[in-house]
Amino acid sequence: MIDVSVYQGDQGVMRISSRGHAGYDEYGSDVVCAAVSMLIINTLNSIEVLAGDEHIDTEISPGVIDRSYPKGLSHDGKVLMDAMILGLKETNRQYGSKYITLNIKEV
Repeated sequence: MIDVSVYQGDQGVMRISSRGHAGYDEYGSDVVCAAVSMLIINTLNSIEVLAGDEHIDTEISPGVIDRSYPKGLSHDGKVLMDAMILGLKETNRQYGSKYITLNIKEV
């Protein structure tokens, strides 16, 4: 299962952490893992390149993405992050908590 945690403070999203593998299908054929990976990676790259928001990578390795935004996100960064969260919620709705969980945590 993929466990995605989004940490929000007064300034909005401050950190995102994704850990695990979906286990929906065998390696190379897992559509849930591919969908979640693309949503997160594309969003984080877009926030960096298009919005120009500064980040700190706590950990980036197979099955783990952990990125913090110590200064918070700009307006554009927030819109991109909201779009990612919407996509993750829909993936969870379609495939279920057996494969992906999404936790929004207040910090």
